[in-house]
This record gives sequence, C-alpha cells and structure tokens, in this order.
Amino acid sequence: MGSRLHAFMYPCFASCYMIPYLHLANKLAEKGHHITYLLPKKAQKQLESLNLFLDIIFFHPLTLPPVEGLHVGVETTADLPPNTTVPWIPEMTKEFEVKSVIYQIVSATCVAIALAPGVELGFPQQPGYPSSKMVLRGHDANLL
Repeated sequence: MGSRLHAFMYPCFASCYMIPYLHLANKLAEKGHHITYLLPKKAQKQLESLNLFLDIIFFHPLTLPPVEGLHVGVETTADLPPNTTVPWIPEMTKEFEVKSVIYQIVSATCVAIALAPGVELGFPQQPGYPSSKMVLRGHDANLL
C-alpha cells in the first residue's frame, strides 16, 4: 500500500451523522490509515462498541467553544434548537494548514428534491406503500 494518512473526522454532532462517519473511519482504518475522531463526550460511550480498530481510531472528546446563542453544556444536536449550526471547523483547518473535506450523509429523496425542486416525487403503486408517516410532502421538501 502507498502512504498512509492521519485523518481528523469531525461529524455533525447527531447520531445520524456520527455513526456513518465511524463506519467510514473503520473502512479507512482497515486500509491502515489512522483516524482521530472528534466527538462530544457524551457520545463517546455510545460509539465505542462500533470502533473496530481501537489501536488506530482514536476518539478525542471535544467541548464546544462558547458561541453566541449556544447554551452552555450543549454537546449534540439533540441539545440544540432546530436550524442551529456551529460552522467553525473549516476556518480552523485553514489555520493549521490541513485539508478539509465534507462527507455529507443524505438520502436519495433529499438529492431528488434538490435536483428537481417543485416536482412531485412518484411512489410505486403498492397497497400500503408508502406509509403516510413516511411521505415527504412539498412543505417538508421546502424545509430541506
């Protein structure tokens, strides 16, 4: 294998992002790459069992810096009001002269809505599918 890298992974602090990021970290570690995985303290216990390479995937718990409008003690998106972000990582990577790459986790439905805004998405004509609890309506799409 060629040169190995040391990646720092900083997912959005929500389970739906942290778990796929850790799966990606496991795949990179499988190839011999080292990973420093940045995460909130309270999420570390939940993710430890998913770390398949304890010797090269290192969890580094973070405390979020003081940010105007962000309550003290917030650790995950579950602790935040909707539509709140803390976009300080890209600027930090510039300061340390390292490359920053975003690994975005989205569903096929979200991509379809982004590519064809305002178009009603079709569904297979099967009885009971999709469940009314799973249908993405126009106003839902606008939130995305």
